[in-house]
Amino acid sequence: MKLTELFFLHGWGVGRAAWAPVVERLAATHPELRVTLLDLPGYAGSEPCHDFTQAAQQLAERLPQGAFLCA
Repeated sequence: MKLTELFFLHGWGVGRAAWAPVVERLAATHPELRVTLLDLPGYAGSEPCHDFTQAAQQLAERLPQGAFLCA
């Protein structure tokens, strides 16, 4: 079974907890997925970033090649 990396990114104004029901369901039904929750700058104790383009670039650099992003 091939492991697929799936990254979830929350929206502005909500945190990673918004994805909790989805992640729990995926974990229970799709063991081939490795799910990672990402935080936008300024969440979970990280430094805020006031440049949207820079924030997007930093997040993109964190994703391994071939990963899927759900936002």
